[in-house]
Amino acid sequence: MEELSEPLPPQDTTDVIAIERWKYHFKEHKTKVLEYSNFNSGLYSVVHGQCTDALQEKLKSHLNFDGAYKNGIELLKIIKLLLYFYEQTSY
Repeated sequence: MEELSEPLPPQDTTDVIAIERWKYHFKEHKTKVLEYSNFNSGLYSVVHGQCTDALQEKLKSHLNFDGAYKNGIELLKIIKLLLYFYEQTSY
């Protein structure tokens, strides 16, 4: 996923147009960060709610589960690891 990096302030502090452009991009950046955070929390809730009780127990016992709280992408990564590991051991 693309990393959301904060826009750099203009070098020339006397250039009013550059400062206004930076303010606009900075505000847009903050909006995207908030939207991403809200999406990630919602994704966590949906994915965790769709898991079976057995999978939820496996998730809770995983080392990185506490770090994945309210982070849907990290939760999906843990699920992928658990399921691929299970498939490999079953064959």
